[in-house]
Amino acid sequence: MEEEFRKRAHRVECGPGDGAYMPSTSPHLVEVGNDPSVTISFTYYTDSTRRQNLLHYVRGHLAERGIDFPPVGQHKFLDQLVYHSALPIRETMRAIRHLTGKQIFSDKDKYAHHKFS
Repeated sequence: MEEEFRKRAHRVECGPGDGAYMPSTSPHLVEVGNDPSVTISFTYYTDSTRRQNLLHYVRGHLAERGIDFPPVGQHKFLDQLVYHSALPIRETMRAIRHLTGKQIFSDKDKYAHHKFS
């Protein structure tokens, strides 16, 4: 892990029986001591978190191609433009996956599935 990320991190210390909420669109890391530990993650999506997920996913792909946008939430109009531009692309990708016999996940699922599908 890069130390610059660790410096910017919000640190939450938990003891036995404690829990912490982490939005599904937030990168996170769980570190434990030397004692035995169990970490459980439950990912639950809402319309808002699905929207945020899509915005982060699209922006990540654009950034890989050298197109950098301000952080999600900084410019609402730009977020709307990116989101509504991505919807038909996502639906086209889903149709191609369906036609090729690959699994498609519903946007109405309450629990997490992977990526952009």
